Amino acid sequence: MKVSSVGLGGPYNPLLRSPVLGQRMFDLLYYLRWNTSVPLRLNEFTILIIGR
Repeated sequence: MKVSSVGLGGPYNPLLRSPVLGQRMFDLLYYLRWNTSVPLRLNEFTILIIGR
């Protein structure tokens, strides 16, 4: 989440206003985290590095 003088950055407005889009985004993120061919420990390590 990025904070600027304008407000919070990110696609939050469409996600809040469209339940279908929110569910699809949740499904995509779930797939990318748990259903990859990368070993779980390496996947979690990558999330820690990228997430800062």
